[in-house]
Amino acid sequence: MRIFVLVSDEKNIVCRKGVVSRFVVSSLLISRSIRRNAISCIYLEDRCRAIFLYGSSIRQLRADEASAWGIVRKALKSSHKRPHTGVIVENLKNLEEIVKKFKVDKILKRSSIGVEVEKAVKNVNSFIYITCLSTELKFSSGTPIFFRSRLRPEQEVAVINILCDRAGVS
Repeated sequence: MRIFVLVSDEKNIVCRKGVVSRFVVSSLLISRSIRRNAISCIYLEDRCRAIFLYGSSIRQLRADEASAWGIVRKALKSSHKRPHTGVIVENLKNLEEIVKKFKVDKILKRSSIGVEVEKAVKNVNSFIYITCLSTELKFSSGTPIFFRSRLRPEQEVAVINILCDRAGVS
């Protein structure tokens, strides 16, 4: 199981909808299908709300930004717990509640220092990767990993998925 979490406030999510859309697409899609073993999560710090997009059940997600943003926008505006097939919205106080929700082998987070990403995903069957739209993530637990160059969140996810696919991580 691969779980990718993007942390930000709602204003930043709406202002940077292209990055958010590409984050969802790179988390859940592979060349001609949806990655069934992945979950994409957008955590809104200011609203203590998490939007989970489940690869195992999401429908009508395509590679274009408009498709992904339409699903995310629907979840942002909706008062329903299930605004779209395969999307669940939950009120969660903090990131630790997301981590507790899933049983994973490893918690990874973006950092400017730490373990190289290639070493971090080696021999791991399930993980949560936490990144953010701001410069530094405010999350205490987890293995900090870094990339050789500064990448946007969707690029980080793509690199991790490629490395996991090459290593045979399910």
